[in-house]
Amino acid sequence: MTAAKGWLPQCAFTDQALRLVLSDGILSWAQRWMCGHSVEMSGFHQGKAQRQALRTLRIQIASAEVELSGHEKRVLLEALLNASLESRVMNEGDHRILDDFLTKAIKDLLSAFDVVEPSEGGGEWVSFKLGMAGKDFATVALRTGSLVSKVKGLYRPNERDDDKPVSRLAALRSVTLVTEGILGRAELTLDDIGDLAVGDVVILDRPIDDPVQLRILTTGQIVREGHLIRTGNHVAIQL
Repeated sequence: MTAAKGWLPQCAFTDQALRLVLSDGILSWAQRWMCGHSVEMSGFHQGKAQRQALRTLRIQIASAEVELSGHEKRVLLEALLNASLESRVMNEGDHRILDDFLTKAIKDLLSAFDVVEPSEGGGEWVSFKLGMAGKDFATVALRTGSLVSKVKGLYRPNERDDDKPVSRLAALRSVTLVTEGILGRAELTLDDIGDLAVGDVVILDRPIDDPVQLRILTTGQIVREGHLIRTGNHVAIQL
């Protein structure tokens, strides 16, 4: 187990597990930003992609980063704006505004993966390309350790539906309570109690034909009344 994974072993970070958690983030991001365009993930592999000299934009959050070439920036911007930029004449200020807009979109993409700063080492790199309609628009690289919270969710045991309480009352019904049967009460002084001996009779405050109370020991709440009977060698209350 590497330090970067915390409690998760290396074998938990399979290609299938990583694809699942990354696909969820990509889908939610595309629904917010891509104007109905479908985003595809390709070139997936564990191991950081080699950085290319032609990359013109690099955005990093925690142990995750996105790189885009000039052509990829244009592809992504056109998708985000749902408009063609081919014939647009733009000055430096226009490019700065578009770069800021693009940076916000990419940072939101990385936040969709719920990346966290991993512990020392950070684990292996996983990298992949994002594109649409066969055109790549970004290369993404993340430390597997930064995805630990997402991967953890995949390995959390599923609750059985029949084990889930359907209501608060249903959940409380399985709680065990101690009950007691109350025959009656008598007031005795400390001297009276000290003088008690075998054969003495303690007179209670209830007639012999009054029902016996069944109550919860911890709360004193009376839940039922009944009559004292004998069942085998045991005293019982018949409700």
